[in-house]
Amino acid sequence: FAVGGVWGVSGANLHLLRLWRSRAGLNEICNAMVGLCDWVEEIWPGLPQYVLIEAAATGPDAAAEIRSKVRGVKEIPAKGSKEMRAEAAAPALEGRNCFLPGYELPEGGGYDQRTPSAIQAFVEECAVFNNGLHDDQVDHWSQVVNWTRRRSLRPASLTVPEGVV
Repeated sequence: FAVGGVWGVSGANLHLLRLWRSRAGLNEICNAMVGLCDWVEEIWPGLPQYVLIEAAATGPDAAAEIRSKVRGVKEIPAKGSKEMRAEAAAPALEGRNCFLPGYELPEGGGYDQRTPSAIQAFVEECAVFNNGLHDDQVDHWSQVVNWTRRRSLRPASLTVPEGVV
């Protein structure tokens, strides 16, 4: 499976806005990621966006193809195992900084009918991670969390050219 998503970042909080998951070849993956970027641009014109692509398997080929169509493509290395990356991302989940579309039932036992089935599948994959059949969505989530965390730790620097007020 290949997975892509649109995440909104607000301070320490991450909001999943759109999720794509499919058994797909390189062309379908590239088209889907460009489609996600087009969706963001249509709704939030001019908003800076990044396309994070794991630098493994078909990632470099996908990055080259997508880079020719949209800005902000970043290849990120898959450092450590999927388990290590998920463990590093866990504080964002446990600290309630990850938000998904949908509705939990008031008693906490399942999903309200308004919760998209793709989101339910994402939650279920996360719940059985490391013992389930698939882990691509967990890997997608942990890469996003870890990349945004590393990025936010870097101090912003702004250089104002001389003579500009």
